[in-house]
Amino acid sequence: MNLLHREVSTVASGLALPLGRPARTGTAAASSMMQATASHGSSNAAVKVGPWGGHGGRPRDMNSRVPADHLESITVRSLLLPGGHICGLSFVYVDRKGQSIPVGPWGASKAGTVDTIAFGEDEYLAEVSGTSDGFGVTSLTFGTSSGAEYGPYGFPLGTPFSLSLQHSNSHVIGFFGRSDEVLNALGLYLAPRT
Repeated sequence: MNLLHREVSTVASGLALPLGRPARTGTAAASSMMQATASHGSSNAAVKVGPWGGHGGRPRDMNSRVPADHLESITVRSLLLPGGHICGLSFVYVDRKGQSIPVGPWGASKAGTVDTIAFGEDEYLAEVSGTSDGFGVTSLTFGTSSGAEYGPYGFPLGTPFSLSLQHSNSHVIGFFGRSDEVLNALGLYLAPRT
């Protein structure tokens, strides 16, 4: 097994993937991640994990010509009411040329409570968890490499999902998903830390 496959196996072994989505759990998820990374031919290539949530909304992605290096900040709009959803998500990532690239908002840009997480210079996103129903993402919680936890945002109701990279050599560098008036689905881009 080459270094590339060991890295992906290490990432996959630390995952707690979504309940109710058998195609993305356990060995199947690890295999998918290995194939995705191997197809890029580089251990620095990003791997997509997820998405979790509903099937509505329009596809959303980072669409960058220069690969992402790390996240700079995440902004979440959420409703804290029973039956509430994540109203919107936006984020800023730094690409490999050192440029800050804003993405979003995905979903509503004016509804809900707004919270922004700004990452420190040596801090990275290491954990993402939440809940979803058939319509969209109902809650999100983020954990950083420094042990800080942010959230839960929204109202935790529905099928739980989680991913922890605290004990791996990878981190979350960006997001993809689907949205309309809410965040319908959210997936993650993972890459090795450099």
